[in-house]
Amino acid sequence: MVLLTSAGLELGRGNAAGAEAYLRQVDLRTSAAARTRALTLIAQAQEIQGKTAGADASYRAAMAATTEEPRARYAAFLLHQGKREEAAGQLEAPENAERRATGLYRK
Repeated sequence: MVLLTSAGLELGRGNAAGAEAYLRQVDLRTSAAARTRALTLIAQAQEIQGKTAGADASYRAAMAATTEEPRARYAAFLLHQGKREEAAGQLEAPENAERRATGLYRK
């Protein structure tokens, strides 16, 4: 968690390369939550640095999780790439999940 927090702080400071360096040290096998958070932050850091292919791959890997944050961030990434239709498609999944979800999930 220290590495994830440090990476988040580095992103907040505008140091995407520093954030990515921290994130490369995270053991992605520790937990699904840590893996999802790390991959999402890696994708954000890569996007800021202009590493679009890497960001795309990292967002896709992060979307295998049960949270919707990576999918929403990936949709924003696609919009920045001018891929409006793909972004809209990514946003359909969270909308469908929310319609079917329990009250606990929505909170």
